[in-house]
Amino acid sequence: MFFFLPNIVKHMDAFKKGFTLIELLVAIAIIGILASITVVSIMGVRVNARNAKRNTDINSYATAVQMAINDNGEAPDPGDTVFHCLGDPSGGPCGFDDSSPTSISIHSIFLNYFSSLPFDNFVIDLKYEKWRGYVYRCSSRSALTGICNAGRIWWFLEGVNQKCGRGTVVYSDYPDDDGSGNTWCQINISASS
Repeated sequence: MFFFLPNIVKHMDAFKKGFTLIELLVAIAIIGILASITVVSIMGVRVNARNAKRNTDINSYATAVQMAINDNGEAPDPGDTVFHCLGDPSGGPCGFDDSSPTSISIHSIFLNYFSSLPFDNFVIDLKYEKWRGYVYRCSSRSALTGICNAGRIWWFLEGVNQKCGRGTVVYSDYPDDDGSGNTWCQINISASS
């Protein structure tokens, strides 16, 4: 019975010279599926990392506002009710379509609590405008003294229904230009917070 084995192996070698076209297409399809799964998961990790950095930055700013209130008896005050950029190292605008100016007085106050000001230069393409960075304004002023009692910070997170850290959600599904959404966050900091 074993004398047939070499003949069978020799006969099989004549038919098996390489992969068939179907085997190659199946292998390519499997590799493509695995590559797309990997790219999608890496993109999700990057978005989560950027959102975590944003929430950490905002937590630091909120702590700095609270420390300024404790040290100076008032929240950092740019002298108006306009939203001002936080931490832009180039001194350029930020916010919705870069409409928020930079305030040197706000930066100098925050530099008392930071060695360098955190900033998010990543542009989020919203449906009708773009967003960049973090913005701050005096949100409550004493009618008697004119002192800024509270500050408000706005920022965006990529994706819908994201957690805003210490802040609250203003809009959980702010429309994006590609049909997905983003989360608009805010935090209010006052002497009582």
